[in-house]
Amino acid sequence: MWSYQRVLRAGGQEHKMLVLFNQSKWSGKAQFQMKSTRRKAGKTLIPKTDNPNEITDFRPICLVSSLYKIVAKVLSQRLRAVIGDLVSETQCAFIRGRQIFDRILIANEVIHSMDKMVGNGGNLIFKLDFSKAYDCVRWDFLELVLQKMGFGVRWTGWMLECVSTTRVAVLVNGSATNEFYFGRGLRQGDPLSPFLFILITEVLHLLLEKAGALGLIEGIHGVIPGCMITHLQFADGTILFLKAEEQGVENMKFILRCFEIFSGLSINFKKSCIVGFEVNEEFLYRMAAICKCKIGKLPMNYLGIPLGADLRRATTWEAVIESFRKKLSGWKCRSMSWAARIVLINSVLSNLPIYFMSLFQAPESVIKRIDKIRRNFLWGGVDGKWKMA
Repeated sequence: MWSYQRVLRAGGQEHKMLVLFNQSKWSGKAQFQMKSTRRKAGKTLIPKTDNPNEITDFRPICLVSSLYKIVAKVLSQRLRAVIGDLVSETQCAFIRGRQIFDRILIANEVIHSMDKMVGNGGNLIFKLDFSKAYDCVRWDFLELVLQKMGFGVRWTGWMLECVSTTRVAVLVNGSATNEFYFGRGLRQGDPLSPFLFILITEVLHLLLEKAGALGLIEGIHGVIPGCMITHLQFADGTILFLKAEEQGVENMKFILRCFEIFSGLSINFKKSCIVGFEVNEEFLYRMAAICKCKIGKLPMNYLGIPLGADLRRATTWEAVIESFRKKLSGWKCRSMSWAARIVLINSVLSNLPIYFMSLFQAPESVIKRIDKIRRNFLWGGVDGKWKMA
C-alpha cells in the first residue's frame, strides 16, 4: 500500500483524487472524469460447477481498476458506518457486528419448534433462489430506494455514477471482447455492490413485515418471545417460514412477484423449494404447484449448513470429510516435501471443518477420521500408497 501511495504522489494522482471528492461536494454527481482506461472493467467468468456446459454454469466477476477501487472503497466505508441502522435485524450480511451463524442458529431453532408443534394446522418453509441476483438490479429502483432511505441527492449521484458509467469487456481465454455499457445490475467484485444489494433486499423485508402486520401472511410464533418470524435473509439467501394456509401462500407469491417487478431481481422458482411440517401430501403438492417450485425435504442446505439434520450423527459430517478427500486428490500427484505437507495441513486442512465446528460439536468418530486423513497425508499415505517423508 505504501508503494502505491508513493506512485500516486509521483504521478499527481493524489491531487486528482482530492479534486474528485471536492468537486462532488457541490453537485449531485461526481463531475471529475477519470481517464477512459481507468473507467474500464474486465468481466471474467468463474465456473460454478466442476464441468460447466452452459453459460449459466459460470459466475461473472468484474475486475475494476485500482483507482476506481480507491473511490469505491472510500464510499463503501462511509456506507458501512450507517448501514446497520438502515437494515433490519433479519438481514446480517456485510453488516458489522452481525454473524452468518446467527441466521443458521435461528433457522435451526425455528425448525426445531416446528417439529414440536402438533395440531396447529401445519407449517411451511420456502427456500428462495435468486437468479443472477447482482446482475438484475434496476438502477431506477436503486435510486428510489436510496432516496426513500434518506440519502441526499449528492450521495445518490455518487452511487449511480459508480454503478452505471463503467465500460465493460468480457475476458474470453485471456482476450477482451468489444466494450459495452451495462443497462442494469451491480458488478460482483465492486466494493459498493454488497451494500447496495442488501439495501435492495431490505425492500423485500419491509413488504413481508407489512404483510405479516396486516394478517396477509402468518409466520412462526414462540421461537422468540413476542415475535413472529416470517423470514431470514443473508444477502440473496432468503428463507421463509409460513403457516400452512393456501391464502397465505398465494399472498406470499404475489408479494414476491411485486418485488421482482419493482427491483428487477428474478426468483428462480425451479430451483426454489418448499418443505412441509404436519401437512398432507396433497396439500403440499398443491402449494408447490401454486409457487411453481419443487418439493424439498430435511435436511436442506442453507448457507452451507444442513438445516434440520442431526449433527450428532457421523453421516451428517460426510460433506466435511469429503472436502478433505477432494483437497488431497489434487495434491497426491505432486512431489511435496515433508515440511510443505506440514504447512498445508496447518494452513489449509485444519481450516476446512471450522465453519461446521463453529456451530456444532463434531462426533468423536468424525474427529478421528479427520485426524487419520491428516496423518496419512503428512506421512505420504494417499489411497493406500505410502511414500518416504
